[in-house]
Amino acid sequence: MRVVLTLLIRDEADVVAANLDYHTAEGIDHIIVTDNGSRDGTREILGEYARAGAITLIDEPPADFSQHRWVTRMARLAYERHAADWVINADADELFLFDGGSLREAFALVPAAVGSFLARRHDFVPFERPCREAPQIEMVHRKRVSRNTAGQMLPPKVVHRGAPDVVIAQGNHGAASERFPQKPRQGAIEVMHYPIRSLQQFESKVRNGGSGYAINRELSKATGSHKKRWYERLLAGELEREYREERFFDRRRLAENLRSGELIVDRRAADRVAALPRFSAGMAPTAR
Repeated sequence: MRVVLTLLIRDEADVVAANLDYHTAEGIDHIIVTDNGSRDGTREILGEYARAGAITLIDEPPADFSQHRWVTRMARLAYERHAADWVINADADELFLFDGGSLREAFALVPAAVGSFLARRHDFVPFERPCREAPQIEMVHRKRVSRNTAGQMLPPKVVHRGAPDVVIAQGNHGAASERFPQKPRQGAIEVMHYPIRSLQQFESKVRNGGSGYAINRELSKATGSHKKRWYERLLAGELEREYREERFFDRRRLAENLRSGELIVDRRAADRVAALPRFSAGMAPTAR
């Protein structure tokens, strides 16, 4: 059995090394990465992994954020060039985790008739932290129930078997192929998600994603609506207020939400990442 991970990355220097090392330690056989014009040191870190033969690296100049096309390309490459039996299409701010063991052990338990399955996501929140370790180690507070900015349940990611005709939906929330026509059901793998880690990173995320969506003429207007709204706030000079008032958890807010049960402490991924050897490509400092 071969399991291949794909990553679409742009300016994720604070989390990329931990992501690559974690998934490799979890039994992933190969990782395909598309770098979408990183300028914060991410591309240099990826270059070290590529030279060591640890990843396949594709460069995609920044443009209209056609994520679905770029990820579809990687997912097909995983099957055609790396003989993937299973493919995980992830973002740099996500760690896929199986509570009963390694990721590899999780795939060994999937029935042969299952072509794809859902992996539910958990959002971890930014708070006052030392910023001495990778965010995946320090960020241990997550929402008990993760919802998107519209208040709806956070959509899961889809994990699928390798296929030459697979088509990945925007956001990696769907995967279509003649090889797995059945509607995917919930699987045992979870996704630890660290979407907002600092004000500096939040601004970079919004600038990169929002500017791409703003010029995209292929996707529907509803796709990426929250990033478009954040981008408008960034251009208006209001994004820091959004971060401070809506996204960030200061000590008082963090304590209140832990007491109410809105937030819980989840160290499962943090403990696994912390147990890894120091990241082979190093880690860029995390801005507060």
